[in-house]
Amino acid sequence: GNISGFLLFCFTNDVMTQNALQQLLVIVIVAQPLNSYVFAADGIIQGASEFIYEAKSMVLSVLVAIGSFIGLEYYASIIGITGTGITGTDTNINSSSVGTNVAAAGPSFDTLIHVWYGLIILQFMRALTSSWKIIEADGPIDLFARRTSTSKTTTTTTNDDESCI
Repeated sequence: GNISGFLLFCFTNDVMTQNALQQLLVIVIVAQPLNSYVFAADGIIQGASEFIYEAKSMVLSVLVAIGSFIGLEYYASIIGITGTGITGTDTNINSSSVGTNVAAAGPSFDTLIHVWYGLIILQFMRALTSSWKIIEADGPIDLFARRTSTSKTTTTTTNDDESCI
């Protein structure tokens, strides 16, 4: 929004780049709580030495994120919004001073947004798979006190005839 818009001036003075980043800034700011949860969950799972589970869940998360990105790009090409900017304007700018056509932010502003949506989907899947492992009954943390205590009481006997030094 307008409150966080001042951050854009820290990176560039180009108005078109600032317009593209304005939409991304909202996405990035909203994604930060999700990112912090994922990183904390990673720490719990790694602390419990569940590296195999984390690797498998990461593969699943990446596949879903890539599939989502491809789906977003395909859907955008079907409905005909590829090549349009965030504001719905064409991204190809005719630069008369240089005499060349310049693409504002690569193939499309929408592609850039789809990349960020893909990253958010990746983090969402990581949060989902990490939560699954953390809250399962034999997971690293007994959040819901579902484990039963099966500790056996052992008795120790001492022999008074022997002395310990």
